[in-house]
Amino acid sequence: AGHVDLAAADKLEEVLRLARRHGLRVQLVLAYHGEFLEGWTESPYAASNGGPCAVNAEFFTHHAARRAFRNFMRYVAARFATHEALFAWELFNEADLVPELTKGDVVLWHRAMARALRSYDPSRRPITTSVARAGSARRVEALPEIDFLQAHVYRKTLDTAMLDAMSHGLGAHKPFYFGEFGGDWRPRVDQEDADGVRLRAGLWLSLASPAAGTAMPWWWDTAIDPNHLWDAWRPVAALARRIDRRGHRFTFVNRALVLDEGAGMAASGAVASRLVRVQGIISRSAGLLYVYDARVLDDVTRVPSVTPSGGTLTVRGVIDGEFRVELWG
Repeated sequence: AGHVDLAAADKLEEVLRLARRHGLRVQLVLAYHGEFLEGWTESPYAASNGGPCAVNAEFFTHHAARRAFRNFMRYVAARFATHEALFAWELFNEADLVPELTKGDVVLWHRAMARALRSYDPSRRPITTSVARAGSARRVEALPEIDFLQAHVYRKTLDTAMLDAMSHGLGAHKPFYFGEFGGDWRPRVDQEDADGVRLRAGLWLSLASPAAGTAMPWWWDTAIDPNHLWDAWRPVAALARRIDRRGHRFTFVNRALVLDEGAGMAASGAVASRLVRVQGIISRSAGLLYVYDARVLDDVTRVPSVTPSGGTLTVRGVIDGEFRVELWG
């Protein structure tokens, strides 16, 4: 315990180099829940491995464990803080999944470690953290040392799960986005979604929302890469490059579409039918709307029974005049 694995650090440097080459930005996780659950027997903080902690919860409270983690952060910041590919620091990934800890310990740990990391980082990269269950760490998220918030969403019905997470995340009045998402926290559900129905929906739903960026899927190694789904980002990235969402005073819209058999469709506040929904952001002069068959998210083998084409979608609240309409995806 107490020594940096230089070979692992070299691999991380290579990851950052590749990210810079391909125009990617990295949110670097410094600690994650797995090390303190099934991975505790291999953790350098465990007393059985020469570390200071008799049990995993002492990671947050033991002075020697805190000192060791500060030293680790000092090394990481000294080596990587000025790297062009580094976007932000994530102090702890899903700390609420470690059942032995107490919430007060986690709050104090985050405040102390965020302040230390800030003092080590000459570039002052944004600092965040994450939880598995939205709302389970409100006191941590309220800390001024935490610059932005994120949600992790794993549910077949991604649209409702994202709505639930947004209602919490945006209420904290900090930048917010979806740091992880998938159809389930186990890989099988996304592996069976060979066409990437939920992957594409998650990307578009997050872009057409008040979130600060597009959602980041988790199962890249077991679902996205084996099913060759990397092209899902092409239209989303192309549109994101085209639009600047700043300064528009967007209003968030989420409605069921009431389909009139021959007369098209109109946005309605009624949620009597989940057949087709529209989600988006609208200002007086611009809008971004995602129209989708919500039933397909629950069962990706279902062929959408309604395609909203040839009808009329009425959008209220915009200025009078002509608008250019573009169809993407």
